[in-house]
Amino acid sequence: MSQDRTSISAKIVADSVHENSRLTTFEITFPRFILAEFNTHRVLSRNSASSRAIPVWKRLADIIEHPFVPLSFGKNKAGMQSAEEVSERDSELARMNWLVGRDVAVLQAYVLAGGTRQILLDAKNDERAAKICDHICEMMHLYPDVVAGLQNLSAGVHKQHANRVLEPYAYHTVIVTGTSWRNFYALRASPMAQPEIQEVAIAMAKAHSGIGRSSAMLFMTSVELSRCTPGRVARSLS
Repeated sequence: MSQDRTSISAKIVADSVHENSRLTTFEITFPRFILAEFNTHRVLSRNSASSRAIPVWKRLADIIEHPFVPLSFGKNKAGMQSAEEVSERDSELARMNWLVGRDVAVLQAYVLAGGTRQILLDAKNDERAAKICDHICEMMHLYPDVVAGLQNLSAGVHKQHANRVLEPYAYHTVIVTGTSWRNFYALRASPMAQPEIQEVAIAMAKAHSGIGRSSAMLFMTSVELSRCTPGRVARSLS
């Protein structure tokens, strides 16, 4: 998977038409926490990266250097959608609080993985892993109360456990293939969708509109896509 794994993005890696049926494969990257929503679309075939396969030090590096932060913070209200965003000041404070959570998760994963000794052993003393561990050791001084509550292990736990606490702050890459996209775009490119999954659906729609059919059927301007009404996207790209 060659695509940048630290931002929301989408690109088409395979596209073909047979007897008026179009088969399209995307490589997409989005925040890990919306994977469950994405996986509800059973008509699509998916294969994605696994937290069980990524070395802890590499996942720590991603989370420290390129953490996922929500695109916006909506005001609390009843229901599934927020009608408006919080104030600019509260948005900045929410971002700061989110990143404090990221820092605590980093410390937790570091200790679960066995600390510097075990991480460097697993990384075969890779210089990049050493730099990440040094950074985390410096971070510990910012959170003495958190560090005091963490217990050192005699041996690190497997990455399938240590990496899990980092998932809310991680990006995730998926290969997805399908022939019918009407329902997906109608639900996920909608302003009623979670902002992050709406963003990836719009990125997919933009990629989808650029190849494979006549411009009369597929062309949407950037303005139209940014507005992204469900009906327009679904009718054009199904």
